[in-house]
Amino acid sequence: MSQRIRSHEILRRITVASRASAHPALHVQADLDSSRGYSALGAATVDVFSRLGAAASRLQTDRAVRKDAEDQTQGQTDRTVESLGGTAAQPAETLADKTAGYRRGYYLTEAANRIHTTKLELAKATAGLRPGEDIAPIMQERMAEMLKSPEFQDAAILKEMQPAIQKMQEGVVEFRQKTELAEIFDSQAENLRQIARDGVQDGSLLTAEGVNNFRAALNTEAFAYLEDNDADDILSGAYIDLIETGQIDPENAKAALQKPIGSAKAALWDRTGWGEKFETAVSAGSTVRARKFEEAQAEMLSGMEYQLQGRASKGQLAIGDINALADKVGMHGKDRLSFVRRWIDQNDAGLKHMQSEANRAKEHKQVIAAINAGNALSLTDSQLNKSAEKEWAAAVTGGDRKVQQAVIERYTRAGIVVPQLKDMLGRTTSRNLTANYNLYAELVKIDPIAADRYLSESNATLFAQHHDNVSKFGMTPEESIQALPTGATKGRRVDVALEISQATTQFYKDNPTLPNGSVRTREVQMQIEQQAIRMALANPNATSMDNLRMAERRVLGGLIEVNGRMVPRGGARPGTETAIQTIANVTAERLAKKGALSPDLIRGIYAAPYPHDPSQFVVLLPNGFPVTDPSSPRGDALIFDPLEAAQLLREFEIERSDAAVRRNHEIKQQLRSSPMPVAYGTVETLGVMDQMADEQAASIGKASEAVPTKPFPEFLDWVKSFKLRQRDRQ
Repeated sequence: MSQRIRSHEILRRITVASRASAHPALHVQADLDSSRGYSALGAATVDVFSRLGAAASRLQTDRAVRKDAEDQTQGQTDRTVESLGGTAAQPAETLADKTAGYRRGYYLTEAANRIHTTKLELAKATAGLRPGEDIAPIMQERMAEMLKSPEFQDAAILKEMQPAIQKMQEGVVEFRQKTELAEIFDSQAENLRQIARDGVQDGSLLTAEGVNNFRAALNTEAFAYLEDNDADDILSGAYIDLIETGQIDPENAKAALQKPIGSAKAALWDRTGWGEKFETAVSAGSTVRARKFEEAQAEMLSGMEYQLQGRASKGQLAIGDINALADKVGMHGKDRLSFVRRWIDQNDAGLKHMQSEANRAKEHKQVIAAINAGNALSLTDSQLNKSAEKEWAAAVTGGDRKVQQAVIERYTRAGIVVPQLKDMLGRTTSRNLTANYNLYAELVKIDPIAADRYLSESNATLFAQHHDNVSKFGMTPEESIQALPTGATKGRRVDVALEISQATTQFYKDNPTLPNGSVRTREVQMQIEQQAIRMALANPNATSMDNLRMAERRVLGGLIEVNGRMVPRGGARPGTETAIQTIANVTAERLAKKGALSPDLIRGIYAAPYPHDPSQFVVLLPNGFPVTDPSSPRGDALIFDPLEAAQLLREFEIERSDAAVRRNHEIKQQLRSSPMPVAYGTVETLGVMDQMADEQAASIGKASEAVPTKPFPEFLDWVKSFKLRQRDRQ
């Protein structure tokens, strides 16, 4: 292979072997035009320049196309970025400065955005339409509004976006058709679901006729889109909703679901996947109904609680009533047992309370009756204190001052302190001092000794000072309150014992005897002095004389006189002194008859509180040794209850008086059997009358002699016989 090169034109040709050439005589293939010489040079040059011009034109066109495409892409990019950022499209005035390619890309992108927005708006607008309503008016309105936008004013852009617009319209119509069909299906399903719920609730779908009618409804136009399987699903769902919410009985529903009813080919329970759902619903429904039952039961019991408590507190709940209430609220098993037992216990407690209240009321009436009959000494302090507290509370509640005054007098005379009054006097202040003092003064008028038991030691001295300020120094109550110690000097510690001791001599000179005329024994003097010292310590601003005077009153309030001796009061209330003295005297008389003691010792026999039990008294010799009971074979000390002794003495006096009345009646009966002369006459017949009076006296004497004398036993012997009689009656 070889090449041929010429200087004026270089053409390269491929030479081949002669055996391969069409012209085997030629060893080289050459350009004939070129070989024609310089005449062909001009034509070749023109052809080259034409080609170059066409190439340059194509290059310029390509550059313009590329620039337009780049601008269009830039316009699309800018609008896309703006859309993502939520920026509104640029107005036409701003885009006028841009290239045509930029505007086309910008508008194409905005047109696509507008089409998408219109599609969403159409979907929303048509979503509210009912099945069968025409969407054309909405489509026309929204499309006309869209095409007025600036991006669709360019015919080229509108033409280019026409397929997208057409596709969007078709999509909206298709979406509407699907939603309309779904709405029709849902509407029919919902209607059938409501029918199913109503039928399950009223029990009609538990019958063959009800189920057949339900399935026959599927063949009507109203449920044309529903199939048998859809109906079974709807019916099963209705059962589940009603079962799990407890609106129907789970067990009854379970029994109905586990067997075919009417035209049904199989039980709903046996359908694939539904058995487990039904079981879960039955479990949930049972729990819900149990909770609702408990809540309803609790609410019913709560509403009945107040009424039941009221009836039970009065013992008005019979066992039959309680069981009827248990049936009413649906009680069973342990709950019923607890309910019945609780209210039986409550009713029993109410009966006991009512009985207790009745007993207390009865006891209170007996206490009042005993006090009014003068038998207060037959009652214990506890009985009287409770009665006083109850009566005072009722009197204060009633607000009647006369009733309050009557309560105060009744119990103060019986030697009983009304607890509320004592508390009130113990809370004396400057504001109520005058009122409390006036109350205390009224108590003193009733019984000075009992009145002092209402006051503490400090208040006793305070009241004494107030009394002196008003009665002795002529102060008004207000001035007296200002003059009373305020407590500023109460912290001063003084030798009160020395002050009291020094004042005692003068006090005894001014008051040589006790207020009752008795002589102060050494024991009484010591008690007065010790009491005065305690009162002075409690109120050091009071004078020694005030303290001694109040101390004596308080000491005497705690003492009684027995056979000339002042002894502690102990359990002896006012009115028992006579009985105590009587027992001491009878004991002395017995010992005198036996000659067991000397007359001096017998005269000094007295009674005092028993050291081991101050509520009891014991008969003592003058030297303080106990006197043995003359009737006791073991020589026991003569110990007695002063309250019981006072009551027995009262009974003794009544029986002795009754015995005297009976004897007088017997004498009168004797006189009726032996008539005696009756003297009537005038002054002229005085002698005859005197004679007749003597005859009357003789007749009475004979009648008295005719009635046998029955000596009444002494007090202690009568007490023994009286107790034996009481024991025999029991």
